[in-house]
Amino acid sequence: MNSKNIRQIDELQGKTIYIAGKISGEADYGKKEFATAEKLLKARFKDITILNPTVLPENIAYDKAINISSAMLRESDCICFLDNW
Repeated sequence: MNSKNIRQIDELQGKTIYIAGKISGEADYGKKEFATAEKLLKARFKDITILNPTVLPENIAYDKAINISSAMLRESDCICFLDNW
């Protein structure tokens, strides 16, 4: 990793990060993978806000979940893509 990449990573401090990954068709809606990513991001960046779509109720209608997740995404400064995305 070069110094430019490190600087770019450090610029995430204080930002809002949306975690994106496969939810539909995943056991437990992929909550374990999302939780792991959230934990790693919070350990690396002390002053960030994480938007995790797996916190939505499991019984929420698909169209409502998409609308809420889209709003989360719009309000994010950047996206963390999980490997399964």
